[in-house]
Amino acid sequence: MRPSLWVVRRDITRTQILPAPTQITAGLTPPVGEMLNRGFMMDTTPSRLAARPVLDLTGPWAFQLDPEDRGEHEGWYQPDFSPQDQIRVPGVWQAQGFGEPRSELRYDYQGKAWYQRRLTIPEDWHGRRIWLDIGGVLRRAKAFVNGQPVGRWDLITTPFKFDITTAAQAGADNVITIQVDNLPRSGQPSTVNKFPGLREWDFSEPVGAFNSINNWGGIYRKVELHATDEVWIEWLDIRPDIDSATATVRIRLDAADRARGMPVTIQVSIITPTGQRIATQQLRASAERVIETTMSIPQMHQWTPEDTYLYTCQVDLLHEFHDSLQQRFGMVKFSAQGNRFLLNNKPYYLRGFAIGRGDVLEGMIPVDKVEALTTSVGIRPYHLSKPLRPRTRSAC
Repeated sequence: MRPSLWVVRRDITRTQILPAPTQITAGLTPPVGEMLNRGFMMDTTPSRLAARPVLDLTGPWAFQLDPEDRGEHEGWYQPDFSPQDQIRVPGVWQAQGFGEPRSELRYDYQGKAWYQRRLTIPEDWHGRRIWLDIGGVLRRAKAFVNGQPVGRWDLITTPFKFDITTAAQAGADNVITIQVDNLPRSGQPSTVNKFPGLREWDFSEPVGAFNSINNWGGIYRKVELHATDEVWIEWLDIRPDIDSATATVRIRLDAADRARGMPVTIQVSIITPTGQRIATQQLRASAERVIETTMSIPQMHQWTPEDTYLYTCQVDLLHEFHDSLQQRFGMVKFSAQGNRFLLNNKPYYLRGFAIGRGDVLEGMIPVDKVEALTTSVGIRPYHLSKPLRPRTRSAC
């Protein structure tokens, strides 16, 4: 049961004041390690434009722990079930006062829990595909819409989405239910409560860096609904090349069954920070494939830590279908020559440190960029003589 002493509510206003950025759709960008190996800088927070409407489900959800694993048998995923408590999404449940004391931990709960959100889906979404985007859960999730199962997920660090078109009702009230289970695959609760020795880990599944102190649980990134046409942009990947002053753009299109293979028109634009379109191409392609094109960057402006100049690549579906996606990127090159690190083909001396910390509210580094920049380096905004400059906030 939820304790009567609510000691962390004051801190939760941090996540309320600073809204989280759009989360990364599953498969939208290549792995960060791959990006670094290729030697380029890319913003990993894509943004959708008006052609893809979004409902942000950040905020309070109805919530109930399920320590006896009765929920599925008793139909807690049905719309008529009423959870007893409330929780904020994103945010792990231990940090919001759920669980019992264990050793040094104030709250510890390991098992299944149920999230429920009631909402009205806009009527103009009728005839479009409707998606449930979940930024991340610890550890596994099953999702239901209006009592119908729509998908399950079993990875702790990646965003994912489910096509809920057949279960959702545009122009009507809907109930979204998500079951989250943080037990290890062995089914036995973890006994770890401090930095453990290797013998204490349950190696039946990855534990995650932000689970090194405690077995956190819950939805720790944003949840959204979005709508698309029968053909949509699945992901966007930009590979800058400063030596040739070009950017290679790879676009993954996906489609519903009845639209597979249909011809579509794509417009690719490169936009400066001031909003000037400096390069545009239109392409004809088939739905459900990867399209690649190379764009010249006139009067190329290189990215450096001292001059964090970021272009925007915008991809639009035109005519037959409509969708838009934007991605920021920098024209930069990372390389090595012997024992020297090169930035844009010039020696560059690096100083820094690894950010190896979690967050007491979400179990990991905050999902908001401004908050992460001010807290991950061990400082708070009130330690600064003035707020972070926009240049600093947009540097990465």
